[in-house]
Amino acid sequence: MPNISLLEDRDGNIWFGVMNKGIYRYDGTNLSNVLYKYKHPFYGDKAEKYIGDIMQDKNGNIWFSSWNGGGVWRYDGKIFKSFLPSLDYYKSNQDKRRIGNAQSSSFLIMDNNSFIQSQDCISDDMIFSITEDKAGNIWFATRNHGACRFDGKIFTGFGTKEGFLSTNAYAILEDKKGNLWFTTEKDGVWRYNPKQAVGKKITNFTTKDGLINNSVFSVLEDKDGNLWFGTRGFGLSRYDGKTFTNFSE
Repeated sequence: MPNISLLEDRDGNIWFGVMNKGIYRYDGTNLSNVLYKYKHPFYGDKAEKYIGDIMQDKNGNIWFSSWNGGGVWRYDGKIFKSFLPSLDYYKSNQDKRRIGNAQSSSFLIMDNNSFIQSQDCISDDMIFSITEDKAGNIWFATRNHGACRFDGKIFTGFGTKEGFLSTNAYAILEDKKGNLWFTTEKDGVWRYNPKQAVGKKITNFTTKDGLINNSVFSVLEDKDGNLWFGTRGFGLSRYDGKTFTNFSE
């Protein structure tokens, strides 16, 4: 069972995201399995439980993201709450991984009431990573809908309709200045400055600006405020706020 993600929570429990087997939790003595028997309201229990990222927020909630159709879960220490897209997401085949449509026998709709078009619906059901900003907002890097922000009540999508991001996002970082950085599969990185006026909030950096490759998987800020970007097969790029310096074999 390949391990995908790891987290040690504030109480010392170790959480393991295991491919196709949900989550294992080790409390120092006992090993328990959760989310493995979770039934997706659309696909029943056929969806594999591929947990790509685990994060604990400032309030102690633990978040789990699925990379194969499960959306995200929030665990408050007692119960797991699932967040999925709306019914419209599935009806319009935004899922793109299933044959048919929401009215066909290929789908299992266990409870239509779970799919009300509302602000309690996340924008995608495949989430690559989770990040919390200084204000306590939870950000999700999604497969086909850019980034998505949850303020505790409402999900807000940040994608192509908002004028930035490619269709996907891999990693999200808030730097020391309060800027949010989004890495993408083919469109380089995007910087979002919420303090700037409308029209100046968003900046895209690509190979034209000195980035070593436009396929960027990870981002890290060092103690000096430099940003490091890990790219697909072409080494590293370091950004000092003005220029990129590239490192490769």
